[in-house]
Amino acid sequence: MAKDDSRENLHSNHRERLRERFEREGALSLEPHVLLELFLFDVLPRVDTNPIAHRLLDRFGSLDGVFSAPYDELIKVRGVGPATASYIKRTSDEMVEAIVESFKSSPVGTFEKAAGILVWTFRRDPSAELVVLNLNEDCFILRTDRYRCGKVPADIEEQIGGLAVSANAKYVIIGVRQGARIPAPEQIPEDVTVHDIIEVSGFDAKSLMP
Repeated sequence: MAKDDSRENLHSNHRERLRERFEREGALSLEPHVLLELFLFDVLPRVDTNPIAHRLLDRFGSLDGVFSAPYDELIKVRGVGPATASYIKRTSDEMVEAIVESFKSSPVGTFEKAAGILVWTFRRDPSAELVVLNLNEDCFILRTDRYRCGKVPADIEEQIGGLAVSANAKYVIIGVRQGARIPAPEQIPEDVTVHDIIEVSGFDAKSLMP
C-alpha cells in the first residue's frame, strides 16, 4: 500500500470514529475541539481539522466564541481561509439544528444525553427559558415544549403535567436556563414522573434533583 493511501485511510478512520463517538455519547460528552473537528469535516474533507479546531478555541475561548466571531477575525486564524470562515458563519445554525434533531433517533437514557439535548436546544432558541422533554416509557422523545423568557406561566407545574398527559408521556425532563425559576416537581401531577431537572448555562449543565 502506498504511503499516501495509508495516510488517507488513517484520516478516514479517525473521522469515522469521531462520528461514531458523537452518535454513541452525545454532543455534551465531547470536548469542544472534537465538536469543532466534526463541524469542519464537510468544508475541509482532506485536511486534519484537529489543529484548526484547537487554534480556533485558543483564539476565541469557547464554542460560543467561535460561532459568534466576525468573519474578519475568523480568517486571521491559521488554516481558516475565506471558504471555511464563510462556512462557520453560514452553517453554525444548521449544525445546531442537525444536532438537536439527531438526538430524537435514540432514547434519552443518561444524564449526559439529556443534558446534551438541552444544551443544544437552548442554543438553538436563545430566547428559551424553560424546556420540557416529554418521553415515552422507553425514554424516546415524544415532544419538546419550550417557554420563552418572561413567558413562563405561574402555573407551569400544572401545565407541564397537562401537556405530558396529552402527549401520553411517561416521564418528563425539565431544562432551565441558569437564573430562571425552577418548577417544583412535587407540584406536577403524580401520573407524570419528573426524571430530572437540569440547569443549563452555555455549554455547562448540572442536575438539580437530589
